[in-house]
Amino acid sequence: TSPTFVIMKKYPIGKASGVRGRTYLYHFDAYRLEHEEELLNLKWQEIIESKENIVIVEWPKQVSNAMPRDTHTISIEIGEGEQRIFELK
Repeated sequence: TSPTFVIMKKYPIGKASGVRGRTYLYHFDAYRLEHEEELLNLKWQEIIESKENIVIVEWPKQVSNAMPRDTHTISIEIGEGEQRIFELK
């Protein structure tokens, strides 16, 4: 579910997920953010520094200065028909 109206959603990662050593998945939608400070007000630094978290950011270009240097990017493009093309950088 996109957090468009709340900017951030926090989901617990259950043991059944198979993801070990992680407690939460944070999903940020930065589309409506105009400044990195808005992200920082959501405890951004604390969230990204914790090894227990997985963090996903939609529209990261909106807050590019706040993104860590070791950020992985997944680009999704629409291909033919229902095809989606994923590129990991």
